[in-house]
Amino acid sequence: MRFRQIRVVSGRQRGMALALLLWFLAALTLMVGGLMLLARTDITYANLHRHSAQAAALGDGAALSLLAGVNAQHVGHLSYQVSMPGHSVALQAVPAVGLVNIYQADEVLLTRLFSDLGGIPSAQAIELANSVVKWRDLRAEEIKRSTRDAKQANSIEDLLSVRGVTREVFERIKPWIHAESTSGRVNMEWAPAQVMALLDAEQESPPIDEYTGDESVSDTLYNGTLRISAKVSFDGRKIFKRTVWVRRSSRTLLGWAILRREPVTVTTAENK
Repeated sequence: MRFRQIRVVSGRQRGMALALLLWFLAALTLMVGGLMLLARTDITYANLHRHSAQAAALGDGAALSLLAGVNAQHVGHLSYQVSMPGHSVALQAVPAVGLVNIYQADEVLLTRLFSDLGGIPSAQAIELANSVVKWRDLRAEEIKRSTRDAKQANSIEDLLSVRGVTREVFERIKPWIHAESTSGRVNMEWAPAQVMALLDAEQESPPIDEYTGDESVSDTLYNGTLRISAKVSFDGRKIFKRTVWVRRSSRTLLGWAILRREPVTVTTAENK
């Protein structure tokens, strides 16, 4: 006759089993929490990409609607509100001649640009302005030696090639600069208040109180380059900004040619 052995489980063994069970439940909870966080992050990024695409389409459409409905002679440093399907888009048009030309501005104006709007100490701003001038001269020599096919249109992002111009500094001065083919002088009639402050502070260099290009002011507005910034918000917290550069052209049905579109940027309502 065989007897079954009964194994007695001690309290210590039961405690270890309970600890293992609790550890397993904790690990499972962390895993589920991580998956939920990942899912929420994916949804947030998906919404961000969706809203960015919508902002690009709304911004482009609002800019074209503005150019089609407003006489070119009256397009200037003005703000507009354009109604698009389901959204209201805030537009601001600024002629390039009212901004600082990074390829033509003199060293004094560049210094004030970096110090007053870029937030750089005066001594560092002087060095940086000098570096920009030297970089422009070197670039001009390289372009002369290059073939016609190798030449590229100027862009404000070119400024990031200058040693010392960080992304942070560039973003600070970005709203007040351009790289289009205009005179180095600034048209004060169309300059934003921030650029006007730079020109008003001008003491030692010749006055910059008028545009000295070949065109008159009205011709400049009619044939020149405009920067149109479109802002739209989908939730009242984030503001999506689309910037389009256009120039008057007789080769298009609209009468304006799009030079380039900048990627959509996102800011909060507090930093707009």
